[in-house]
Amino acid sequence: MGAIALESKEARRPSWLGTFGAVIGASILAWPLTLLWAFPLVGLGLVPLPSRARAGHGWPWRIDSVWSFAADIGPLLLCGIAFAWSFEALLGRFKGSWRRPSLVLALVVAAVGWVSVVTPAQAGLVPIAEFWAFATVGVVARSVRHRPSLRLTRRGLTVLVGIGLALTGTSLAYGALHPLAAENGDVNGDTVWFALRNETRFGVRVQSVTLPGRAELRDWEGRTLVGTRIDGMESEFVSVKPSRSFCGKIERFDVRLNVAGREVRQRVWLEQPLIVPCR
Repeated sequence: MGAIALESKEARRPSWLGTFGAVIGASILAWPLTLLWAFPLVGLGLVPLPSRARAGHGWPWRIDSVWSFAADIGPLLLCGIAFAWSFEALLGRFKGSWRRPSLVLALVVAAVGWVSVVTPAQAGLVPIAEFWAFATVGVVARSVRHRPSLRLTRRGLTVLVGIGLALTGTSLAYGALHPLAAENGDVNGDTVWFALRNETRFGVRVQSVTLPGRAELRDWEGRTLVGTRIDGMESEFVSVKPSRSFCGKIERFDVRLNVAGREVRQRVWLEQPLIVPCR
């Protein structure tokens, strides 16, 4: 009878109020845990500086390809694990023995971008409004089953380590080979200008640039940017004069560049789209 009562007690779900309270508390606890690993990587130039003003979604990198999607999985999953662990701790599920956080909850938190340094609508693998992200996390947190800690075999541990190394390598490789960001954009008359920033520690050399309307890309002094070197963590002011036939929105441009002796292509998105008036 005691064993049956204990099993029934363990099977009870927390109340809705308790669940959402734990979600809020776990969020507060998980954010500094996220910053512990995110900010050192930002300082080393391995992940981009977070920006609340940028367009699009995905974190730390904007999702615009399969590779950028894969590169975001590892960092967002770390956020999800930190949240799931915090949620379990706040609900008092350990009770003298370690209980593993729910992998399902960690995956959902990663998918909706609930724990990151930008809003869920910008951070997640799928864009979602903050209210719905919070509601989704709360419903899943109350629904998942909480099991005792998993006893890993040597093979299981090897698989987990391999997955972790693969996700880490994917993220760091993407960050190193996609080093450019555009910031501080503005339109002045018939000229569009912004700062082109190298967010890694490696110097890069621009080989070619393609913009909507076949605009010619020039630096602050009016010289062509092709062949220009941008040192690590440095910016280059750029002015763009689109052709007279061009008017409308500029959201991104495509750059071919040389990084550490390797030629790569990167799609660089402006923080906010710029509108070129018709003339």
